[in-house]
Amino acid sequence: MTTIRSKRWIVLLGVCVLLGPIALVAVRAALKSDLPTIRDALPENATEVQEHYVDLFPDYSYCLKAKIREEQVEAFAKELNMAREYTPDPPWGPSLGGGCPEWWTVSPEIDDVWVFRQRNIWSTVKWEDGYVYLYEYKH
Repeated sequence: MTTIRSKRWIVLLGVCVLLGPIALVAVRAALKSDLPTIRDALPENATEVQEHYVDLFPDYSYCLKAKIREEQVEAFAKELNMAREYTPDPPWGPSLGGGCPEWWTVSPEIDDVWVFRQRNIWSTVKWEDGYVYLYEYKH
């Protein structure tokens, strides 16, 4: 015999099954909400913008390459709350931009990079040969 209490649990379980995926999608969208901010920080005259995003929920990896003038890099990095610093253990590993697509052609030297660290999120910017490269990951 089914009691009122067990019917309530069945209804609650049904609601969780229906709303659970919706809540997960909402959380993922909220976590991705920083990505447009990165692109919006680029100067208006930026060209050849390329992006690559890998969703490893709850972690992610994001690569950006854009053609901008060297004198614009500082404003771009500061817009993203980055500081210029030498990082002996770069956030993207020994192959600067590991995990990025073929268009990611930046050299592995890390002597002149902008870095942003907040808990488990690392963002790094480097300018080279007319392009700004940004690599960000959450781990």
